[in-house]
Amino acid sequence: MIKTRVYNNPKALNLEILKGITNKVTLGFKCSPELKLKLADGASDKGLTLSNYTEMLLLDFDEIITEKVFELELLNNKINFYESNELKALFNNHRGKTVKYKNSNNEIVNQKINCIEDVYIVIINSFK
Repeated sequence: MIKTRVYNNPKALNLEILKGITNKVTLGFKCSPELKLKLADGASDKGLTLSNYTEMLLLDFDEIITEKVFELELLNNKINFYESNELKALFNNHRGKTVKYKNSNNEIVNQKINCIEDVYIVIINSFK
């Protein structure tokens, strides 16, 4: 079954004609000068024309977005792990205080707790 799309674009004329064309067609869009310069620089770096480079980006768009979403999920998982409720509670209970601990060299170290990373420093460096 062929899916029919309805295009709500009065300037698009008859997009059904495009289904039978095998040659490339022109697609135009407005963008900021900064974006055009960025695209032109990217094209130049890859040895491509601006048109070919932009087409390549659009063809790879779904893959790029999927990659970025995956990276974002990984980062969110790391944040959730490293900023667990237990760690936040330790930080909130010791915020602004100086904590003494023995480091791996058995030396007593004073660490002021100003941010959540300071709690990590105490935890990690207190292991022998």
